[in-house]
Amino acid sequence: MAKQGTTLRGKLLAMTAITVIALTVLFSALLINGKSQMLEDREAKVRNLVEATHGILTFYEKSARDGQMSAEDAKKFAASAIRTMRYDKVEYFWINDLQDTMIMHPIKPELEGKKLDQIKDKNGKLLFVEFNNAVKTKGSGFVDYLWPKPGTEEGVPKISFVMGFEPWGWVIGSGIYIDDVDAKFRSDAVKLLLWGLCIGGFIAISLLLLSNNIIRTLGGDPAVASAITKRIASGDLATPVDCPPDDKDSLLANIRTMQETLRAMIASIVHNAEQVAKAADRLLGASEEVAERASQQSDAASSMA
Repeated sequence: MAKQGTTLRGKLLAMTAITVIALTVLFSALLINGKSQMLEDREAKVRNLVEATHGILTFYEKSARDGQMSAEDAKKFAASAIRTMRYDKVEYFWINDLQDTMIMHPIKPELEGKKLDQIKDKNGKLLFVEFNNAVKTKGSGFVDYLWPKPGTEEGVPKISFVMGFEPWGWVIGSGIYIDDVDAKFRSDAVKLLLWGLCIGGFIAISLLLLSNNIIRTLGGDPAVASAITKRIASGDLATPVDCPPDDKDSLLANIRTMQETLRAMIASIVHNAEQVAKAADRLLGASEEVAERASQQSDAASSMA
């Protein structure tokens, strides 16, 4: 009997396992890539909006340099214009300076004029210190943190892009919540898991049916059939071929019939050879008897002569 590891079912089971693993790796890569792409799209969106709003500061600063208004009026008009700007219906822009003081905040105007260096998120990250560090080191940058949504107390993942405006020492920024990215990731994970189960189940059932059909056609595992044919080819016709008694059409049943036919043919040949040998022995005995009588007659003839 073939070893378990070399049976057809074992090989098909291994093939199914490899297929499931490959699907798992593929779906995981798709999920991770999809989440990364969504985050990159969000980052690009908020960066583009902040950069566009940065142009408003540039416009009013240039107007002040050209003498069209005072620097104080330019700052006031710029902050007022940005205060009313919205995107995605609820998202906004704020302005602080490099000394961690709030210049303009459209949602919480009570923060204006106050120091922000002690404002932390749920994990203890000093938000405005991080914003200003990004501006001081690179001129702009992203900062991720946890911040409650309006009407809630629980921290929600959020990412902000901040950009410095050097002439006035200001920092303009805006942030968007990215909890929907995680929700979409989980939703996609569930969908891909269901697809993976369906595909893996279909492959497993198909291979199982194929295995059963092959084994039914062969009458047993291919490794068993191969071992039996090798045994018969080496001259072993005595070991019986194991297959169900009612099996008349499978390969092993035909091998069993062939083995029985060969065994009967060889037995007949051996029997005939034995009969020929016995006939030859009798013929030899008769020949010896004839030769002996001829010799006796020759001796008698010699005596008479």
